Amino acid sequence: MGRKKAFTLVELMVVLIIVGILGTLGLAQYSRSIEKSRVAEAKDAIGHIRKLASLFYQQNQAFDTATAADLGIGVTPDLLPAPAICNANYYFRYHLPTLSGPSVTISADRCGGGGVPIGKGGASSWGGIDKVWETINFATGADAPDSVAIYR
Repeated sequence: MGRKKAFTLVELMVVLIIVGILGTLGLAQYSRSIEKSRVAEAKDAIGHIRKLASLFYQQNQAFDTATAADLGIGVTPDLLPAPAICNANYYFRYHLPTLSGPSVTISADRCGGGGVPIGKGGASSWGGIDKVWETINFATGADAPDSVAIYR
């Protein structure tokens, strides 16, 4: 009579532990890449607002009369989410740029799950980014260094 060949319980446990470790590492890497894509969305939207702000400044030689709608920020589906609103289609909400002399700072704040702002019952992913911004000087045309992101 021959013995049946099979895996022992110890061998199966070792395989399950290895698979669990690899799964955990894969999930962490996946979360980081998702977060990078969300920040890229915010930087892209800030770039769009920057172009509209620059166009407004060129046409009016001033920026203090700009409205949110002039910069593509608002409540309708074709505009970026306004500061008071977190849209379920976006991970950030965008602010009307703040004017400081000829410089303008455009910023985006993180929205939590289900389109709820962070700090108002919304939760975001672990290690996420709360704020992204860029400063532009219209007088010189110079930008501050790349957009800055604040990590939690």
